[in-house]
This record gives sequence, C-alpha cells and structure tokens, in this order.
Amino acid sequence: MSVYIRLCDKLLLSADGLKLINMTQIHGYTSMAVLGLTLFVGVWGMVSWIARHPSVLFWYLLRAAQIVIVLQVALGALLLVGGHKPLEDLHIVYGLLPMAVMFVGEAMRVGVAAREMDDVDIHKLERDKQRVIAMSIVRRETGIMAIASLLACALALRAAMTAGYF
Repeated sequence: MSVYIRLCDKLLLSADGLKLINMTQIHGYTSMAVLGLTLFVGVWGMVSWIARHPSVLFWYLLRAAQIVIVLQVALGALLLVGGHKPLEDLHIVYGLLPMAVMFVGEAMRVGVAAREMDDVDIHKLERDKQRVIAMSIVRRETGIMAIASLLACALALRAAMTAGYF
C-alpha cells in the first residue's frame, strides 16, 4: 500500500518511516522559537542599553533570532505553496511583518553611525574621544535593534494568535 504525501505536509523524522510530523507542527514550533528569542533579545538589549554596557552576546543572539524569523517565513511560504491556508488571512501579514521590522531596524542602525560621524574626522580625534563616539554608536544601535526585536516579538505573537496558538 502506498501513501501519497503532499509537498511539505509531512517530514520523515526516522529511518524506519514510522514517525511522521506535520509541517504545520514544525511551523508552530519555530513560531515559539521566534517568540522566545525575540523577547529575550529585546529585553537583553534594553537592559544593556539602559545600563550603558555594550553586550557582544546581544549581537549573536540578535542574529540567531533573525535567522529563525527567516526560517519561519520560509516554512510559512512552503506551507502556502503546498496548499495550506491559514485560519485568517491576516496571519500572512503578521507572519511577514517581523522580518520587515528587522530589515527596517537594520537600515536605521546604519543611519546611526552616519549621523554620529557627520563632519567628524575620527582619525584626528584623541583616543578617548574616538572611544566615546564608538560607544555612543554601539549604544544607539543596540537600542534600535532591541526595540525592533520587541516589536517583532509582538507581531509574531499576533501571528501566532491568528493561527490559533493562543
């Protein structure tokens, strides 16, 4: 007896073929990862920003959150291509917005350095002044991306709500 499995409907998770999992379940699990990571990164970044203490770990966690967001959007796109329909059409909008927010945040982050360095020849400044400017740039970038992460978390939560998870 042969079993027809639609594209992206189920993934084989074991060598013996007995354990199958729905792609929608994987999409649900990654949505929880998006929620958890973006919330954690946003809070971590805000604490770092408020304390005026830059965090290298923040940037690694931010990139991990962004990767999971892209993965989540890709899984959602595969589900749509495979014929799955969300409970509400708004789910698609809310599902795409976290990625858009991260792109806008990154664009704003680039502008911070340009504004801070406007008409400043960094090489002519004393080392202490260079450090002050660099720390100011990092702090502003951290604040922007922390806010972007929290906003992405709120939008991902709304996407999960329109999917019936909450």
